Amino acid sequence: MNRSSQRGSAIIMLFIAVALFGALAYAFMQGSRTSTSMMTGEAAKAKTYKSKDCTNSVDMATKRLVSRGCGSMISAAADGSNISPGAPVDGSCSIYHPNGGGVKASCIAPPDVCTTATEGTICDSGDAFYAGSMSGVRLYVATADLPATKVGGTAGINNATSPSDGPDNTDKFYAQDSSVTQAAGACRALGPQWYVPTEWEFVTIWNNRVAIDLTAKGFDTSGAWYWSSKEVTSTSSGTFRFNDGATSAANRINSYRVRCFHR
Repeated sequence: MNRSSQRGSAIIMLFIAVALFGALAYAFMQGSRTSTSMMTGEAAKAKTYKSKDCTNSVDMATKRLVSRGCGSMISAAADGSNISPGAPVDGSCSIYHPNGGGVKASCIAPPDVCTTATEGTICDSGDAFYAGSMSGVRLYVATADLPATKVGGTAGINNATSPSDGPDNTDKFYAQDSSVTQAAGACRALGPQWYVPTEWEFVTIWNNRVAIDLTAKGFDTSGAWYWSSKEVTSTSSGTFRFNDGATSAANRINSYRVRCFHR
């Protein structure tokens, strides 16, 4: 065999070796990508399963607390505390307290942006915004009105007379008439923490109206009245409007706008 033939064979062998190396490298990379993809997929599945498990746990715990009569006193505070008016001090109305819902700490979601943000900030849930605080209590407001309806309740026997405690007033109206065609029932249909506010709570929105941007948040500023949950007489309840911040009262047979709050 001459030198030219030997050089040609060596070049062919080199090409073959390079091709084999490339094929092996490609196979290794594909296998690595497949393994990475599988691991990523399994991790995503595990995260989804945990999220669903936590959601179910919180939902079941909330239902148990509602059945205990906790209602608007239910707290989702991560440390199991409960500052809701009238809430038991033993944590029995708290979702993350052993005496309450008993949900595991690992299910506690990161703090909602609303818990520290400024007035007008939309919450992570997207269904509420932070309106400001009243006597140190942070107020969260639904991002849309409910259809116009009657305020509800049975005339003269509700005793929903607090000027600042919307949850308690709503409890009393709801006990008399839980229909979703009434304001109290309509707000509670959104969840046990939702309630019809008082005029004082509406004033919190009015005082922060520039930061909140009433129009952007869907409030009627043309002079329409919104129901308050505070009784004024045996047949009337308070009202509020957002064109001038005025308060008044009206017979409960009237249908006015409703905007639900929670704390």
